[in-house]
Amino acid sequence: MHARFAELRRMGIRTVMITGDNPITAKAIAAEAGVDDFVAEATPEDKLAVIKEEQAHGRLVAMTGDGTNDAPRWQRRMSASP
Repeated sequence: MHARFAELRRMGIRTVMITGDNPITAKAIAAEAGVDDFVAEATPEDKLAVIKEEQAHGRLVAMTGDGTNDAPRWQRRMSASP
């Protein structure tokens, strides 16, 4: 996985893991995976706020995940967004 994130980095893509996990767990997973940064103890609303903040700075944002906790709320929130 480290190699894949390194390839994204070479392409100029910054990766951030946004998770509801506690900071100790999040830091360990982020280090093992090789992501550039992480945000821990994030609620679905926090995750959406981080994405919108990045977009407000003109950054293109892509998101992936299992969506178990986030998908239902995001679907409602994103469909109401301009």
